Amino acid sequence: MRRKLVLGSIVVLLITNVVTLGMWLWSDNIKNVDYSVDFEPREPVAKVNGEKIAYKEWIGFLENRYGKKALKDMINTRVVTQLADQEKVSFNQEVLQLELSLLSTMEGKMSKKSIEEKEAQWTEEVTDRLYLEELVTKDVKVSEQEIRSYYEKYGEQYHFSPTIQLSHIIVSDEDTAEEIIKELDAGASFSSLASKYTLDEETKNNGGYLGFYTKDSSFLPNEYYEQTEQLDNHTYSDPFRTAEGITIVYLHRFLPEVNLSYEQLHAHLRREVALEKTSSHPDASKLWDNFEVEWIYE
Repeated sequence: MRRKLVLGSIVVLLITNVVTLGMWLWSDNIKNVDYSVDFEPREPVAKVNGEKIAYKEWIGFLENRYGKKALKDMINTRVVTQLADQEKVSFNQEVLQLELSLLSTMEGKMSKKSIEEKEAQWTEEVTDRLYLEELVTKDVKVSEQEIRSYYEKYGEQYHFSPTIQLSHIIVSDEDTAEEIIKELDAGASFSSLASKYTLDEETKNNGGYLGFYTKDSSFLPNEYYEQTEQLDNHTYSDPFRTAEGITIVYLHRFLPEVNLSYEQLHAHLRREVALEKTSSHPDASKLWDNFEVEWIYE
């Protein structure tokens, strides 16, 4: 049962960094700022039938819509990070790894670069959330019995089984399978070859993508697991025979087991119980009084 962790992971996904709004982007320092796209601020950012949308107009629109919330989110992050450092807040890194694994299973196919970028983003967001939860619950009284009871009720959610993320191609004969291997070796996309060759109509339109499976899953042939044990991430198997035909599998990712003991989880469980005792969702802005915070919306 992963109710609590999955809920926390979804919250992390919903906390988006809408945009780093430069409300002063047209200042003299504009050329020192890095942007996600290349553009000339003194030129229009768009044209509609010749009608120009100016850079300053665009930034004004973003600031009016999202500016206050975006800046508040940035301040919240700085406050939580500084206060956590000041009070030497820490958490078990295996808890972080568990959440990263859960978040990974909510994603589809990703490149190596996308995985690295996502995991860096998730690490920052999950760390910020765990720090915040610790800071707002540190004075809440929680008994050992309450922690033990919570563990007995939700302990299953802290075990993440080894999980593989797979795509496959099924063909009817070995000659076709060998031709596919030659094309893969030459650099062809597994997804495009699956769309072209596979006999599996359910995955054909999605490049042969199957998704995430644990070893005890009844929805995947045992042979698939045996093949992936020999593979590195982002590699494919030699052709092998299954009940469906000649098969080639592609291992996108292997996510290792995470199994946390009661002792490893104790501080985290205390925090979870304390959160249930609070009347509201953790709010970082309530920690602002610990620092001198000044912002343009006051």
